[in-house]
Amino acid sequence: MKHNHIIIVPINEYKNEKLNNIDTKSIVLDENSNISCVMKFNVLEGLSAVSDFKDKVIIKDKINVLKAYLRLVNASGHDWTTSGTIKVQKLLTPTTKESQCYIQKVFRIPQWQPTWFVDITQIIEHMVQHPQENYGISVTAQTESKEMLHLYNDPDYLGVTPMVVIEYTTDDVSEEVRGTCKVEVALSALKSIYLIRDLSWSGSFVRNAQVNMHKRTNDKAYLNALQVFFDYCIDAEGNFRNISEEYFYVATNGEALVYLYEQTQIERYKKALKNLRDGLFKLPISDRGIIMAGDRTEVELIYCVCSFLSVYGETFKDVDASNLCMEQTLKIYDAVTENQLDGIPLQNLHRPYSKGWSRGMGWIVAGMGKILSSNTLKRHREYDNLKYKYLDLCAVMLKHQHQNGMMTSIIQDTSKPYEVTGSCLIGLGFELGVKKGILPDAYRQAAIKTVKTVADYSKTGIDMGQSFPMNFFEKYEVIDFTGYSDQGFGTWMALYSELK
Repeated sequence: MKHNHIIIVPINEYKNEKLNNIDTKSIVLDENSNISCVMKFNVLEGLSAVSDFKDKVIIKDKINVLKAYLRLVNASGHDWTTSGTIKVQKLLTPTTKESQCYIQKVFRIPQWQPTWFVDITQIIEHMVQHPQENYGISVTAQTESKEMLHLYNDPDYLGVTPMVVIEYTTDDVSEEVRGTCKVEVALSALKSIYLIRDLSWSGSFVRNAQVNMHKRTNDKAYLNALQVFFDYCIDAEGNFRNISEEYFYVATNGEALVYLYEQTQIERYKKALKNLRDGLFKLPISDRGIIMAGDRTEVELIYCVCSFLSVYGETFKDVDASNLCMEQTLKIYDAVTENQLDGIPLQNLHRPYSKGWSRGMGWIVAGMGKILSSNTLKRHREYDNLKYKYLDLCAVMLKHQHQNGMMTSIIQDTSKPYEVTGSCLIGLGFELGVKKGILPDAYRQAAIKTVKTVADYSKTGIDMGQSFPMNFFEKYEVIDFTGYSDQGFGTWMALYSELK
């Protein structure tokens, strides 16, 4: 019987050949939009770090490399359409003058999805079998963009520098050689990597997963991760800083902040929550009486704003917050389902073509599931009205789930690719309903199918690809060697931690 493992090997030296120095922050393009860089690491040391073997030579006979990737990070200033070419070479001598080219791949550099992967399986296989030739790799790249290309960023921001990720198998007889499975890597990342971000919606799923895992395990590392994040985002007076979007989207982090306050009783967290609550009451209102995200009316309202108001109202006995939550949830739901005879809502009232966007559907289902979990709102006069709307919507969503547990990016369009964030959020909404006794167990089984499948879209456990924008008019071009986003990873962990 084979056992699959993942090991992450850090790169311990970066040398920009053009600048002829070690750069601890970033390696960038030269004036011709080219880059040339040497990265050095030791595969066998990385493998031996997770084994009981002292003799590294033994390891090469014990493992079978399935896939290996060079994981690169670029979170600086590129449009999501930027593309280029990257070439990776294995060094055959300690210098860069002699090397063997193994692979050349086209890559995309999405600003909102900043990590990508280059397949270096052949290189790693050779390094494992010929440790005496383990000199490192040379990376050269060219991009269509005229901007500087950062191959890695300050680790204080993204938590990690470039790395080599190896997936390998061992036999039963080689149990001394141990790596970790993707979920174990992901849970470790929740504690140690996903710490510093801005106050946007995309990282809020990570916060919720950290809350869930702290509740389940009482592991202080999860609570510490929450505190590191919010201490970065909240000043001594309880004011939010580093806000990248209006309070509409910041609010989706509020539920985790409520939990952190309950655990720590730190007064400035309570002040920040009150500031957030008051800010939401001042957001613009459309002519239909619906809170707007800037100048837009979007279903994100249910998950981002209303679910926070439900938690805030229950925690601080704030009747006005609870009432606003219920009122706004019903108003936006009725608006986006109006005249939709198939029961599939719009995502945005101003964009009729937004119908059925899976992440938008997830905003509604998961948001409703959270709101219906409120003991305070269960006593609200409109609770049953909301519950029946939720039941109808979940039945529609279940019909569009594929056998593998996934939703396509536009759920009613089977030509679209599967999409992680929508699938996970819908699964999360299902599980919340089952836990509350509103949905039958069939919905839990649907959520379990989702969480099993989405792990296949993570190459490392740290990262999660297959997270797409809406693309209503064209099919998204999926390139295998890209894939990372807070929202992809976070929705996976939010669903996993809710089901666990």
